[in-house]
Amino acid sequence: IKPALQNGDSPTARSTRATMLHTFEHIQRLLHPFMPFLTEEIWQTIPHQGESLVRQPFPVATQEWENAEAERTFAVIEQIVTTLRTGRALLDYGPSKGLTVLITSKDPDELARLNEARAHIAQLCRGTVTIADQEIWPDGRILHLAAGSFMVGLTIEGEVDLNKALTRINKQAQAKQKEATRLRGRLDSPEFAAKASPEVVQESKDRLALLTAELSLFASSEQQLRKMVS
Repeated sequence: IKPALQNGDSPTARSTRATMLHTFEHIQRLLHPFMPFLTEEIWQTIPHQGESLVRQPFPVATQEWENAEAERTFAVIEQIVTTLRTGRALLDYGPSKGLTVLITSKDPDELARLNEARAHIAQLCRGTVTIADQEIWPDGRILHLAAGSFMVGLTIEGEVDLNKALTRINKQAQAKQKEATRLRGRLDSPEFAAKASPEVVQESKDRLALLTAELSLFASSEQQLRKMVS
């Protein structure tokens, strides 16, 4: 959204603003049964049709707007940017630090989505993104981070204290391991399985899967950084 809005009064910027307004207005309609006074007050401050929000029809899903391919592309962006933010935190890079990123995948479909999403990823990581086979990545200090079917290379630039990075990894890994152990105990408990709703059980499973992936990422990062230190 941000890059589109930075284009001033271009057709893309106008279309983006219109979509944002439409979405925000419909969010007020969705929330109105639960927050009637606040949503009415907000709704009155934005462009709208009609006298009151309470008289507007409740939103109905528009099947023609569903786009599974766009959702898969967004999932690629989310997965890679989340991984890069983890790498940024491990190396103690500030939010304004531009990243030099290399990405590859052996899945042709995922590569196609990656090419489509490259500009968005570059904008979100405030740096450059190069899509290339891992065999031709340049030599140097590159932290390899697995992100699903992708391999993400984060170039280590400038004065980075790798020993402090290792300390941060160990500290975060210990906290996440503690949480993962607690979740495993909960999921293995017959009492929890009997009393908890299916949604709560699935939420715990999803959180455990995320923690497991993060712990694997930390272990790989620690191994790589120790080799660089030695």
